[in-house]
Amino acid sequence: MCLVVIVAICAPAWADTAASRFPTLPIPRGPDWLLQPDPRKSPLPRLVQLDPATISLSNGLLARTFVTTPFFATWDVATLKGSALRGLSAEATVTLDKTTYNIGGAYPVLPDGTPCPLPVGVGPPNNCPTSFFNRSIEYAANKSAFVYSAHWTSTPTAPFPWTPARHAPDMPWPPLGLRLSINFTAPATALPEHQHVVVTMHYEMYSGAPILSKWLEVALPGPTASKKAEEQRDLVDAAPGHSPGNADHHEPAKHSVVGVPPDQQGPVCLQPCASVLPPSSWESRWLLTSGPTAIQMAGPQSLCLTIVAGTAAHSFNDQLDVAQCNLADPLQRWNFSATTGKISTLATPGAIKALNRSRLCPGLPSQPCFIDINNHQDDAGTTLQMAAGDAAEFKLAGSATPTQIELLSYGSAGKQCVWHTPLPPPPPSPAPPPPKPTCSPGTCVVLAHADVEVLRLNAPWAPAGISQFLPGMVDYDTYGGPSNNGLLDVHPSQGLRHGSVVTWGVDPTYDPDYSGNDGSIQPMVTVGYAPASAYGGPGARVRAGAGGFSTFRALELWADSVEPERLGLSLRKRTRLLAPQTSEAPLFLHLTDISLAGVKNAVDQMAAVGGFDMLIFSFGSGFQLENTSPSYMASVKESIDYAHSKGIEVGGYDLISLSRGGTGYDNIDPATGQPLSDACFASGWNRHLLNTTLEFIAATGLSMVETDGPYGGTPCGSTDHDHYGVDDSVTMQWQNQAAFYAELRSRGIFIHAPDDYLFAGGANKYCGWYSEMQFSLPRWQWISTSHQEVFDHTYSETPTQTWMFAPLVDYHSGGPPAALEPFSENIVAWNFTLATYIGAGVGACYRGNELYDSPPVQAMVQMWTQFWVQYRTILTQDIIHVRRPDMQSIDSILHVSANKTDEVAGLAMFYNPSLAHQNATFDLNLYYTGETDSVAVAIEEGPTQTVALARDYTVPVSIALGPQQVSYAVFRRIAH
Repeated sequence: MCLVVIVAICAPAWADTAASRFPTLPIPRGPDWLLQPDPRKSPLPRLVQLDPATISLSNGLLARTFVTTPFFATWDVATLKGSALRGLSAEATVTLDKTTYNIGGAYPVLPDGTPCPLPVGVGPPNNCPTSFFNRSIEYAANKSAFVYSAHWTSTPTAPFPWTPARHAPDMPWPPLGLRLSINFTAPATALPEHQHVVVTMHYEMYSGAPILSKWLEVALPGPTASKKAEEQRDLVDAAPGHSPGNADHHEPAKHSVVGVPPDQQGPVCLQPCASVLPPSSWESRWLLTSGPTAIQMAGPQSLCLTIVAGTAAHSFNDQLDVAQCNLADPLQRWNFSATTGKISTLATPGAIKALNRSRLCPGLPSQPCFIDINNHQDDAGTTLQMAAGDAAEFKLAGSATPTQIELLSYGSAGKQCVWHTPLPPPPPSPAPPPPKPTCSPGTCVVLAHADVEVLRLNAPWAPAGISQFLPGMVDYDTYGGPSNNGLLDVHPSQGLRHGSVVTWGVDPTYDPDYSGNDGSIQPMVTVGYAPASAYGGPGARVRAGAGGFSTFRALELWADSVEPERLGLSLRKRTRLLAPQTSEAPLFLHLTDISLAGVKNAVDQMAAVGGFDMLIFSFGSGFQLENTSPSYMASVKESIDYAHSKGIEVGGYDLISLSRGGTGYDNIDPATGQPLSDACFASGWNRHLLNTTLEFIAATGLSMVETDGPYGGTPCGSTDHDHYGVDDSVTMQWQNQAAFYAELRSRGIFIHAPDDYLFAGGANKYCGWYSEMQFSLPRWQWISTSHQEVFDHTYSETPTQTWMFAPLVDYHSGGPPAALEPFSENIVAWNFTLATYIGAGVGACYRGNELYDSPPVQAMVQMWTQFWVQYRTILTQDIIHVRRPDMQSIDSILHVSANKTDEVAGLAMFYNPSLAHQNATFDLNLYYTGETDSVAVAIEEGPTQTVALARDYTVPVSIALGPQQVSYAVFRRIAH
């Protein structure tokens, strides 16, 4: 017999039972959306007409309902946890020139039609409460807001091209969904010059996830602008040497000193002693003066050897150059040892040394070119000083007569001497750029600012309570995780370092003198551009008849739990859905010896162990992506062709944001007007970089680019670049950088980009969770730190969307205690490093010259690469975090797949980083595999046992591990 209990809930006499003035569309309970990884098996979103005045965009997991008349506003946001909306607000705001307008929105009115006073939520019963959303009262349109005029739907378009490759799953792209576009026209109260502006709001909802993208577009389709200025501009743009839309069209001059790469011209460098560089031979001959002395260049000029202080921003340190002789300058005074012949400087301690692993000499691919002073901390960006014992000091090769300064030890490459490589005369100053067309009222507006999303939300979507936000506003950076402690996570596609901001701030309806509504009026969320003081922009010039300007996208995840694992899975699903290129998962080696012999050795090792797909010419290796000389590209192609013959792709590193001094490409400090240390990506540099990169790719077969220092958010105060000034410089630079990546993406190039260009541009990975200096720690310290970082950060990020690091050779200044080479002496550490990264499915920059140095090490590496090949599909899936590493006991992670076509439903990794034998039993929760009854379990490749899942979906696994050992368990589906 069944007992049925019916509970009747009666409304108290004081309850407001009046019906909502407009309908809503609630979300019914259904299957767990996190157990359906394929959006093609989920319902498509649809637009529902609820009544003549109400429409709702819904996918069964999220519904956003709009009232279209007599006002326009978001009337409800229905989620799996109920209605998230606490009150009405504008859909967005735009600042045109200096005037700010709301886009739609409504406010509550009293029964007599007068607006509710602010603050509201307190006082007599006839007031209009906004501490909760009373849908039964009257609301009125804001007469100064932009007005709804029309709406339509379309299918999503891809923000960048992508085709599944490199072991990525077959995800639909563009994402399956529905776009709702809504036009708004200017109100009657708008300024005359704004009367013809049209704002289009775009809302894009996707299949299989409670995710919404929102952005706006501003256009001026009114009376056609005067064409005179534009026609004049077109004539200038069409002139030889000019590129359309650029006020600084001057590409780098094609001049160089024969045999010397452009980035080495000017500093003193090493060349073979017998070489003769134009215009004469005296650039390598020096005179010795008396006393604590200067070293003077022979020849007609009075130039002396001098120390030049480097800067961290340029990734080089103290180097040598020449300058007008000045014996009073300590940077030009030197001491000599008559017995050893060594030269040392009086300005700083230490002898002169050659730079190891720096830019390499032309024709001598294994030899360094730069010279350094060994008084600084090494910088891994481009240069490393030679280690002790390399005997790379200099001496005078002869007497006080004009002589060369040569290396004490120069190996098999022959004698190398100190040269000065003078720059050729600079090109004449370019003609002043043509003036940009002015933004005249009636034919042009400036979009000075925009907020693409404004919402009043209840807890738990917003942080509970508001007293923590007083006084003023508090900005919460929701990048990468639920830092606002609420169910709504917003990720701007234009990263938070690139001019966007997500703000949780005080609702103006909050009354700080009335504590009764402290817990019920939650903070408002605003997603838009950073304020003018932070140069957020966008500062876009919108011209009549010339197309509109589209903002970045606010990527909204309306989660159903703040439990860390479930919220993390939700965040990871957003990445897989809207940035599927991050699921590409090559295994790669960052090669430091890129001589042909070094490449062949590395490729042969990669092919021998299997599993490695990609070789990357590392930073500090001497690789020059921007060197398009035919001879250099031919030499690179020879190496790449060899790698291709073994099935290995090849990529290369470039520091693309470094200052391009003297080219007109530098960012200009808005405060001082002086050049900064990085290039402006709205100066013509972006076009030159793209053209150079594409030329290099076409000539060599390069299929991967690692761009260190992509545009990171620096404003530019130049007035003769593509941008108009500082107000539009941040957004335009970000757009150009994203466009650079999108062009590479269209050609199937794999992209590493340290900044966040995953959702705009289509980068495959961004930089991992480490600090570069941690890899200077002793070996097991950085291994322990990295092991914990992988565990912590895979809550909010997929294993394949970032890269980590492993210094096979010295990276910063840790020396032999930090490096993994020689492998035969550090095989246990090398094994644990591979287990940490491959076992978590995380790509790592294994940076060095080779993978193994002995048969036992080769066998160990091959064990892990074959493990990767066998289990790649499950290793790159989501991680359930079982036990965090404390480096004292066994820790564990569990990979899960709910895809029923995958034979392996789960794979658990077990690590014992301690120096003692350890035993542990884990109750592994297989809920997110989608299995409910039983699974087949095997420890490593041992015998399989069928195990029933407990009622809480757990399976117990006991494990015993020796010191610093690793193991795994595999859970396979049982066919029914």
